[in-house]
Amino acid sequence: MSKRDKLELVKNLQSKRKTGTSVTFLPDTKVFKGEDGKPSITFDPSRLSGRMNEIAYLNAGLVLTITDNRESAKKKAGETEVYYHAGGLAEYAAMLCRTKAPLMGDNAPKRSGG
Repeated sequence: MSKRDKLELVKNLQSKRKTGTSVTFLPDTKVFKGEDGKPSITFDPSRLSGRMNEIAYLNAGLVLTITDNRESAKKKAGETEVYYHAGGLAEYAAMLCRTKAPLMGDNAPKRSGG
């Protein structure tokens, strides 16, 4: 499913449903400090993206979106990513195997029914 298809899916679902949960996370700079101990928070977008993707695989059919409101050289502010995997873990296994060669090929032993 392409990024555009996923965004269309979310818009379609939002127009049909009036339920769901929206979570906004804004960390307190008094609690979370940067590496130098000063109030400074930097999120690792690839880590957040990876975790959202994992959650979407573990919960088949769940639609998760994350919006980054920061401006950067790679992305414009407000860009949204959508995570949706209807096939759940089976889809995850297929994705992992997509780039792998079979270990046994056509010479794999046949299983007997029973």
